[in-house]
Amino acid sequence: MNTKFFSRRLLAVLALLALGANTASAELISRRGGTMIYDSDTNLTWLADANLLRKQLAQDPDLVGKIIQSVGTVYTNWGDIEVKYDDFIDQDYPYLRDGKVTLIGARAWASYLDYGGFDDWRLPEDGSGCTGYYCYFYSEMGSLLYEGLLGRPGVPIDKAHGPNYGLFENIQIGTYWLGNDDRTSARISSYSMYTHSNFQSTTLYRDGFNNRSWYLYGHAWAVRQGDVGDLPAVPLPSSAWLFLTSLLPALQRWRR
Repeated sequence: MNTKFFSRRLLAVLALLALGANTASAELISRRGGTMIYDSDTNLTWLADANLLRKQLAQDPDLVGKIIQSVGTVYTNWGDIEVKYDDFIDQDYPYLRDGKVTLIGARAWASYLDYGGFDDWRLPEDGSGCTGYYCYFYSEMGSLLYEGLLGRPGVPIDKAHGPNYGLFENIQIGTYWLGNDDRTSARISSYSMYTHSNFQSTTLYRDGFNNRSWYLYGHAWAVRQGDVGDLPAVPLPSSAWLFLTSLLPALQRWRR
């Protein structure tokens, strides 16, 4: 987690309290034709599609194999864990093709993702170990939901939000994985955000105790540090300029 993020959040919160404007939304700016959204308060760029993985899986049937081959293992506080097909697709529950993945699948996809010319995408992070509502002071996704989208505690984000909500698409109502392990747990779990209530908590990834193993699935939403900016306008080819220049005399005569 970038320490500058903390200082910006502190200054922003103190300013809002001083002005009594705690309902103001963060400035979110559409980038790259609306495919990415930049949060100027946190200096983070989000994918505009909050369920891009689902679209990618539909477009490329071999995507899971490519991720497994490219990433291999994902580091956690409990060591490196091998990425498997079960992290993306549960044979017993085909509906998981709606973009739900395990914690390991989410981290592997974010690590593999190369989108818009950037390959440093990751899962949003939390630096406080906070669980509950209003976990946004050090939480990147909490900041987006509460300050950027003006979400309300206990209410699904699609039911109560501000105008910035329309900048995004495919925000799922359910569990979104965060990029932080729960270091206090004896089992493999991670922090996550529940968009059906805007509640941050910990979610179990896998329980391998008592000779059984099962997985929980959630959604993945990628973010990166910094502003991607907008692409410069494409210059007209020289032939087009020559053509337009040739029209100037005719236009001048027409004006007379």
